[in-house]
Amino acid sequence: MDENRFQLMVTFISHSEEETKALAYRIATSLRPRTVIGLWGDLGAGKTTFVKGIADALGVKTRVTSPSFVIVNWYLDGVMPLYHLDLYRIESPQDLISAGVYEYLPPTNGLTVVEWADRVFGDFTQNIHDLTQNGFLLVPVKLTNLNGSARQIEYVDPSY
Repeated sequence: MDENRFQLMVTFISHSEEETKALAYRIATSLRPRTVIGLWGDLGAGKTTFVKGIADALGVKTRVTSPSFVIVNWYLDGVMPLYHLDLYRIESPQDLISAGVYEYLPPTNGLTVVEWADRVFGDFTQNIHDLTQNGFLLVPVKLTNLNGSARQIEYVDPSY
């Protein structure tokens, strides 16, 4: 990515799971292999729903579930591999190494989506200005519960 390229921060209000998945689908269609999508957000903010939209864009047929207890799920039946990491249970940098997280950062031939991205990338605001991380594209996405089914989704548009 050109370091002088302007970054466009977008804020979207989703009123349903379908709208959240549709936004993720749109974002995913502009991504290339070796991209990491970092998801920041509290429990129940819609991170796994967002991953489902990405999987739909890639043509994944396998049911997408949260890998909270296994750390990573692989979806290899789409147009490119999708690696879905959930770092909720990660408590230390050593846990990241033990769990093999760095094998997927960056993915060699697909997309990696990281729920609880703060565990590996730090605070969301630290990641919105420089989207290149050691040679791969990082797309930061923050999901915030507003009320009921409404979510605020902030992200840097990777296609801009």
